[in-house]
Amino acid sequence: MLFNNGTITFRLATNRRRNETMTATRLDISDHLTLVDGLPKPEWDAIAGRIEEGIGPDERFAVWTGAIRQWMNRMRSALGEGYDVAESEHFLATLPDGVPGDVVLRFAEKCRIRMLEVLPDIGAFSAPGKEALLLFRDRATCDKYLSLWSSDADTDRFLGGAHVREGYPHVAATGLNYDHLEDTLAHELIHLSLCHLRLPLWIEEGLS
Repeated sequence: MLFNNGTITFRLATNRRRNETMTATRLDISDHLTLVDGLPKPEWDAIAGRIEEGIGPDERFAVWTGAIRQWMNRMRSALGEGYDVAESEHFLATLPDGVPGDVVLRFAEKCRIRMLEVLPDIGAFSAPGKEALLLFRDRATCDKYLSLWSSDADTDRFLGGAHVREGYPHVAATGLNYDHLEDTLAHELIHLSLCHLRLPLWIEEGLS
């Protein structure tokens, strides 16, 4: 199910910093990670504004990926012991111990390839950096995270996951039941591949 609370936009921030700490591949986003109910919520518009203003087009993917990596590591710290961060060619994931990161990311990469084959004219993974996956140990923690983005979160209660398309599009899911996790990732990654089209939710559900 789509977690829909606004349009996907990366607007320029109105109050930009002139003295920024960034290199060709790193932008420090620590000032743009606000703790809400103990979890870091990125200020996506502010991050996007700094990248648009200070980073050339050829370097933006690497800088965005670095920003997502910082967010993932901050999320891991906020969640406490028993979480890790894993990375593949196109994905970054925070996931609980007991969930094999290499297996999850390999499955996500296969899904990505398959979706681009099946939906060649409409499917696209359009995040400005690597795709982000947040896997939580239990449903309560996942729901707590989703509440950061909307007070009336619409999640797929059977599959245990959601596609958040406010700000930086990403997937949040409960990760310990691997059989259900595969179904959840396949379902939500379809939404991720279609979100750039801004289709009505019922059309995306039909395709997924």
